[in-house]
Amino acid sequence: MSRKRVLGGVALLVAVLVLAACSGPDANYVSNAKAGLYLKIPTDWQTVDLQAGDVKPDGQLAVAEAWRVGIDSAAEPLRSHFEDSAPAPDEPIGVVEVFPIDPAQLSTAPSLQLLRDLATGRTTDPSTGQTVTPTVDVLRDDEVTMSSGHWGLQTTVQSTGDSPVRLEQLAMFDPAIHRLYRVTIKCTASCFDAHSQEIESIFDSLTLRGTS
Repeated sequence: MSRKRVLGGVALLVAVLVLAACSGPDANYVSNAKAGLYLKIPTDWQTVDLQAGDVKPDGQLAVAEAWRVGIDSAAEPLRSHFEDSAPAPDEPIGVVEVFPIDPAQLSTAPSLQLLRDLATGRTTDPSTGQTVTPTVDVLRDDEVTMSSGHWGLQTTVQSTGDSPVRLEQLAMFDPAIHRLYRVTIKCTASCFDAHSQEIESIFDSLTLRGTS
């Protein structure tokens, strides 16, 4: 299934910010102007700085680093909520990431499958070369194209078992394949259902625009 998403431009973003300043904030914002990323989160969500990298296109930096910000709906946001060893969250948490990339260094060509694998956790066993696919149910797999030329995939997966965890991902390439943008939000399946409208509003707010 495919769909096109046309998001508002810079003028709309400025209008939203001006309106918020006049009437009081109705949301918090995650942004990286250098990478052209803007995201709106509810006022009761907080951000946690995870990695302050520089995300200019390859060739403009000696070392290109990823940029990562956590978004946490818990009353007390903690860095430990984002560690791999943390228990399944019963309140939504998410990560906003920008990765500088060099298409020549990718193991496979930039593709929707590559983005899908980020959500499903599918990998290649380096010792055998065989594909390893974790047991997850794919609940959503929608192609997304933005008016800015960014393209990618919105995918929702859910683990199996008695206490399933659901993860939704929106992963996008910029037109020149200089950057990979990725927003993920996860929590237990029951938590996800309870906060579904709030979560979808975050994904719908993502704006990406071209940068030099």
